[in-house]
Amino acid sequence: RGNTDRILQAVYLYRENRIKKILISGGSGSLIFRDMREAVFLNDFLVNTLKIPQEDILTDTVSDNTYQNAVESARIIKEHFTNPKVMLITSAFHMRRSKMCFKKQGLNVIMYSTDLTTGPRRYQFEHLFMPSMQSLVQWNKFFHEIIGIVMYKIMGYA
Repeated sequence: RGNTDRILQAVYLYRENRIKKILISGGSGSLIFRDMREAVFLNDFLVNTLKIPQEDILTDTVSDNTYQNAVESARIIKEHFTNPKVMLITSAFHMRRSKMCFKKQGLNVIMYSTDLTTGPRRYQFEHLFMPSMQSLVQWNKFFHEIIGIVMYKIMGYA
């Protein structure tokens, strides 16, 4: 599932006419494979496989992190629209830092969280007291975001 929920939710919202355009933001994110740009692959998938018209898709292919995503996305949005309503579609864990970065770029976004990790409450001993690999992964994501928020504030990104 990973990061796919973001693009799937964007497609769903587009098909339901709740959004008019999709902006895909993402460069390579790799130090080694600089020419493999995530936004290019997703753009091709949306146009060629899902038959979404190219004119309804905007792409940022240069950003490698959240701050750069916000800077480039804001530039693209301001270049194409006046007084835009912007829906920020990203994972729930990542939403706070993303929103801070977009706000710093002068965009007031409507938040739409994906990759939700909650489930039904279970009051069973093993669920409440036994550690699981999934919980450890979630803690890792949590600490990554907390450190990211602190660093972005220090760097002036958010």
